[in-house]
Amino acid sequence: MIQRIQTLFLLLSGACAGLIFFDKDPDIHTILSGVTALVALVAIFLYKRRRWQMTLSIFGMLLFVAVMVLHPVMMTFIASGIGIVFFILACRFIHKDEMLVRSLDRIR
Repeated sequence: MIQRIQTLFLLLSGACAGLIFFDKDPDIHTILSGVTALVALVAIFLYKRRRWQMTLSIFGMLLFVAVMVLHPVMMTFIASGIGIVFFILACRFIHKDEMLVRSLDRIR
């Protein structure tokens, strides 16, 4: 689980969501960022189910976009943008792992 690079990217995107969650004014964007952090942490522990991990990563990206739209403050906008980039990188490496597993299944 921790040996894979996408785990690090998912953890960093959860940390970006955590930054937004501890904002001074509680609103709907804080709830969405808390859900986004929870989605990132759940995706980390689904390391054996790569398709679910990919689905949760895409859902996390959509939640970050919703946070950006609902609360267009500079700090929220930057943290959401960085979180989206980390989710994209995690999806990329999850896809690489899936392709590697499929290629190894063909060899057997």
